[in-house]
Amino acid sequence: MQERIKIGKVNRTHKPNRLLVYDAESSEKTIQFYINKEQYVRAEKNEDGTFEVKIKERKKKVRRRKQVNNTKRALDRFLTFSFIIIILYFVLTFAFVCIGIQLNHLTGLIIANVLLYITLAIDVAKKEWLETSKASRSKHSAEHMMVNFLEKNRRLPISTAEVKKASRFSKNCGTRYEIIEQTEMFVQGIITAIIVSLLIELFYPKRLQGIRLEYNLVAMLYIVLNLIMVLFSVYHRLEFLAKSIAKLVSIPIQCCNTTKYVKTSDLRMAYYAAREWLKIVYPEFYRDEDDSNPFFN
Repeated sequence: MQERIKIGKVNRTHKPNRLLVYDAESSEKTIQFYINKEQYVRAEKNEDGTFEVKIKERKKKVRRRKQVNNTKRALDRFLTFSFIIIILYFVLTFAFVCIGIQLNHLTGLIIANVLLYITLAIDVAKKEWLETSKASRSKHSAEHMMVNFLEKNRRLPISTAEVKKASRFSKNCGTRYEIIEQTEMFVQGIITAIIVSLLIELFYPKRLQGIRLEYNLVAMLYIVLNLIMVLFSVYHRLEFLAKSIAKLVSIPIQCCNTTKYVKTSDLRMAYYAAREWLKIVYPEFYRDEDDSNPFFN
């Protein structure tokens, strides 16, 4: 018999007629819905085919960011990212000149940033594909589908067919944290490209453009990018931009850690976790008939 756990303050929206899942996650064997940062409802399939639902707790992780470590990390990222971007920029400029097209500095830098970001995103997608098992993909999909169904309909599904109509993709998926650093670098690179281009237009006459300008461009790129890197990584001034872009980019990456072939048993597992979670967090949306739903029992 499970030891009785005192439920702490639940995380929920207080907007009328709205349901929002604070957090949910899945593994190869379980699906869990979070009540708050420390407590969650976990559903797991037993060997006999039945499901076990428990309320579990985890130790609160205190994250302390050290200013020295952040500054060193920012410097490392600055050196790596700026070096790659400059190399890409010169390669692109030379390639376009060879075919008779003159790239302006802003266009060249933006193209270089986009190419690098796409490459990094593909690398993350490849990693997700290789490291996520078939069982985990199915449970991950079931978790997303149940969350999307709950938030849209504000009730539990009455059949697995209803859940299967929900999307297996989620803009709030934890996958966005896998791409956040790359997105931070991308945002910094784009802003740097704009600033550098403006500086060139304002302070460099047309008669100076040429090889001399290219070297000045490299120097300014390093200086401006370093300043933005410090502001972004240490003081988090541009964090909201990276988070918004990462949410969008994580959607196609989820094709690698989810599947459209979701097992019915995993949908049932998600249902059991969601049912117990709903009773605790949003009791106003829970219905008594959900306990005897023939499609899930």
